[in-house]
Amino acid sequence: MILDIKRALLVSLVGLGTAAHAAEVAVKVGVSPIIDMAQTYAAVGNGYFRQEGLDVEAIAGGNIVALLPGLPAGQFQFIAAPIVTVLQGVASGIKFRIIGPGSAIVAPSPDISPIVARADGPIRNPKDLEGRTLAVPSLNGNLWLYSRAYLEKKGVDLAKVRILEVPFPQQFDALVSGRIDAASMTEPFATRATESGKGRIVGYPYTETQPVFVSVVLVAMADWAQQNPDTVRRFVRAYLRGQAYANLHKKDAEGVKLISSYTKLDPAVVGKIAVPDFPQTVDIKAIEETARLMVRHGLLKSAPDIKALVHVP
Repeated sequence: MILDIKRALLVSLVGLGTAAHAAEVAVKVGVSPIIDMAQTYAAVGNGYFRQEGLDVEAIAGGNIVALLPGLPAGQFQFIAAPIVTVLQGVASGIKFRIIGPGSAIVAPSPDISPIVARADGPIRNPKDLEGRTLAVPSLNGNLWLYSRAYLEKKGVDLAKVRILEVPFPQQFDALVSGRIDAASMTEPFATRATESGKGRIVGYPYTETQPVFVSVVLVAMADWAQQNPDTVRRFVRAYLRGQAYANLHKKDAEGVKLISSYTKLDPAVVGKIAVPDFPQTVDIKAIEETARLMVRHGLLKSAPDIKALVHVP
């Protein structure tokens, strides 16, 4: 019996690694019920944070952009946030630091955010959007920037395209009712629109603009990360295990179950939609390209030093 207990204890210690000797630390992470958060939900649900000696409390919000100000306010210590919003925050003086990867759209994988027009409408290519209205979920965000960059790349006169803010859940109704001519959608709304027979894909702003687009990155405040290096290391180790799990299972039954559990989407729908990649490293070159596009389209005065923004735990 004693030998069995010792053997079980040894197995447990090997599984926990250095975290087995660390005191449990309470931290908070901001989360939103979107596909890009699969890694965080996986790390919580599979016990990866607990195995690193972390007591993680998830602070939920419906809109990740609206949730992000909670990081500098100290409401939580970590959040996976949209890259365009993060870089805008840095430019305004907020000391965000990128401490890990998030989600990425990598060609030739399916782009999760196509431009969708009415199937029976006049828009059949990007040039047809001149003189018409395009909806994006938020002005000056990821899709606003890449929709503009995509249209410009296709030779569209941006001055002739009216871009409106319409939240994802309202875009399809606005499209079929004729209030807008096209919409930059994301999943599951894009798949629902095309499967209904009322929507037609015009193009893919992310993958047709650049081969790798880093949509979301893991962020912490610079001062807090510097003052709590061990906690950051433990969090990132568990988070990267969540990244690996989400990437491995993103299209199988386990991944469908995971995404359905927090998005509350029908598993049958989740099984059909495009899912982003969940890489293990921060793609600095891809983020640098995003920063250059932000400068070109007026979101930044100058591109920041992306390498200096990446904190290595």
